[in-house]
Amino acid sequence: MDVSDFYVGSSALWKGVMARVEAVAPTPWPVLLLGPRGSGKSMLAREIHRRSGRSGALVLGPAPAIADSLLQAELFGHARGAFTDAREERAGLLELAHEGTLFFDEIEAASYALQSVLVGQVEQLEVRRIGDSRARRVDVRFIYATNADLSSLADRGRFRPDLLDRIGYLVVKVPALAQCPDLILPLATRFLQERMRVLRRTIEVEFSVPVKQRLLGHPWPGNIRQLRGVCTEIAIKLTLQRPVIPEDLPAEVTASSQPDPDRERRAILREQVTTTLRQTDGNKSEAARRFRGVRLGAQRTGRLPGLPAGRDHSEDPEARVGARDLVGRGSLCCAGSARNGANQRAVSRFLPAPGVRRGRARKGRGFRIRRLLGDTEE
Repeated sequence: MDVSDFYVGSSALWKGVMARVEAVAPTPWPVLLLGPRGSGKSMLAREIHRRSGRSGALVLGPAPAIADSLLQAELFGHARGAFTDAREERAGLLELAHEGTLFFDEIEAASYALQSVLVGQVEQLEVRRIGDSRARRVDVRFIYATNADLSSLADRGRFRPDLLDRIGYLVVKVPALAQCPDLILPLATRFLQERMRVLRRTIEVEFSVPVKQRLLGHPWPGNIRQLRGVCTEIAIKLTLQRPVIPEDLPAEVTASSQPDPDRERRAILREQVTTTLRQTDGNKSEAARRFRGVRLGAQRTGRLPGLPAGRDHSEDPEARVGARDLVGRGSLCCAGSARNGANQRAVSRFLPAPGVRRGRARKGRGFRIRRLLGDTEE
């Protein structure tokens, strides 16, 4: 996944981030990525390495919680017979990252022993394997990532100040997803498309307006990683070609925002009209016939396709969002007539749509779509 493909968009914050990445990438010095969890720091580390022009590989550093007894062998490697079970020589991570990049994630959780090694190694150009007297020259660029305030940790004695002095001068600040609302929908579309390819489903990704409202209104504490997980759950439920509806979203997203029910009704009907016009290539007569079929089916079931069933009317008359509610608003059925001509004029009033001329509908006839969808003042 290439960060530059979709991260920038129209977000001024991310344009600034990418400008900073472009500035620090060609340099040989350590870079510190600072941002909240799940905000894409690992992706940015790969992007910095890609733009650095270094011929070596991007190597992931050891886990911060690695045992001190294994740390030296993991970083520096060992010679054959250096210790028990060392049956053959092995290169360490520093050698593997020669002419490349060594990436340490969650550096704030690194043990004191690992921090001590890094203090001497950041500016060191040689490594010596355990049990070997020969020094090997290496050219390694270091990238560190954290979601913590390292200065505060250093003041409390939990992070070495001398290590912070060495790694904390080239900083790339990564914003939270909630700070970049322009990225939410493009990222969601991209992630869902990827999941569809993994599941081998040829489904065109389309979010209904209520879903867009919920995605944009969610605070996203887990940032990009959480959005990717939400798209994974949507992909499991999306087995047929249809827009993504609120019922496809996990509870964590739907519970965080409570949109206006009237706005949700208008949004869903807007999606239905737009989808129908697209399916009929702007043919108003055919769109009207399809809407008449929806109306007749809704009279039998009491509910429109794509609308939540809600609770029974006997429990809460306001809870059920159904066809009869919309009919009562003068929004679905033709007043006094269900002829296609009236339906056609109603669909025309909802346009613009490519290649279709906007028509006029008499007051009291047709769907009254403009009033329902909020296109006019109520």
